[in-house]
Amino acid sequence: MKTLVIYGCGWSLNELSDEQWEELKQFDSIGVNWGVFQRWIEPTYMLVGDIRHDRKIAKLGHTLEEAFEIYVKEASAPCYKNTIFVARDYQMPMLGNLRMCEYAPDPGWMASSITQCLHWAVKNGYERALIAGVDLYDYRFFFLGHEQVRNYGLVGGGWAKRKIHGRHQAYNKMKKWFKSGVCKIPVHCYNPKSLLFDMPKVELWSFK
Repeated sequence: MKTLVIYGCGWSLNELSDEQWEELKQFDSIGVNWGVFQRWIEPTYMLVGDIRHDRKIAKLGHTLEEAFEIYVKEASAPCYKNTIFVARDYQMPMLGNLRMCEYAPDPGWMASSITQCLHWAVKNGYERALIAGVDLYDYRFFFLGHEQVRNYGLVGGGWAKRKIHGRHQAYNKMKKWFKSGVCKIPVHCYNPKSLLFDMPKVELWSFK
């Protein structure tokens, strides 16, 4: 069965064993957003998605321009030499000489970067999807320290720090989207703790 692994940026990616990574490498894959910091796999695609800077974390850039400069630098790592970067038309000028493919997501698949990746899977003939690194029960990212979280912008200006633990803000949008039944291919997740299992029709992936 033609399978696409969709990689989020959750902390649980750090908890996969070498054997589990080897099993996942057999499938095509698409990473999202700041997943470009990973070095475990050679992704088939990367959805540029939502690249946001952070005024407190230099690793992500303090301005949007700095953020894209860092993104392009990370995307120059050897594991991305054959990766196609899936980007919106307005993002493409900021991506330098990366291998790119323009993507305009369908409005019905815009609940999150992950649902856009599911759209990409369906659009490109994949028969099932396995979601990795989408935990939704906290705000930790695999590429930051164990107790480090990102800051976020407030309506009206200003920045605040997220709590480490707590249901992710994307949870409600994603749950509503899954209930809509738009996605017709099977969707799996390997992390039994992930709140994706609150969504209709998400099945547990069992490693060999």
